[in-house]
Amino acid sequence: MGIGGLLWTASKGFGAITRAVNRALGAERTHHFLLSKIRYFLVAAAVSVLMIASIAITVALEIVLDPSFLSRLGLDAVNLPRLRGWAANFVLVLLIFALIYKLAPYVEVRWRQVLPGAFLAAALFELVKSAFVVYLDRIADFEAVYGSLSSIIVLLLWLYLSTVILIYGGEYSIVRSQASEAAAETEPGGAE
Repeated sequence: MGIGGLLWTASKGFGAITRAVNRALGAERTHHFLLSKIRYFLVAAAVSVLMIASIAITVALEIVLDPSFLSRLGLDAVNLPRLRGWAANFVLVLLIFALIYKLAPYVEVRWRQVLPGAFLAAALFELVKSAFVVYLDRIADFEAVYGSLSSIIVLLLWLYLSTVILIYGGEYSIVRSQASEAAAETEPGGAE
């Protein structure tokens, strides 16, 4: 029951993201209401699986590639575990953003239109995630201000930052795609 409610709420969130991306594209809804809800639910489930896989892979890499574990195997790698963990996490976040940008629009979108925005969003997400952790660890003292509600405030702040990155990456994909199409039309021999 709880997982179903969580997925239903996530599907509502994906519906809001879909409306924002389509508003930027100027696209109208072409799917029936019920089909749209099923689509939102399935994409929310797929993104949830990718997020859980991202966390699991990061944890597994941290355990397996721990320097003490590697030294027991006779390997000497100082930054290799962190680099591999970051790379695996980056690829999964890139996949999540690409999946969202590919499935959100009501119009057909090619992967080459989606990938630059997904790459930008994934890079920003990783950068902001690292900065947010440093901010929470060294600067912010939410518990002094909000008390027991501090974890909720931190979660809402992180959701806000993640959503801004998600929308920014989608807007970048849209603007880049439209600029490429406009440039192709103005070239000699292009469609006029």
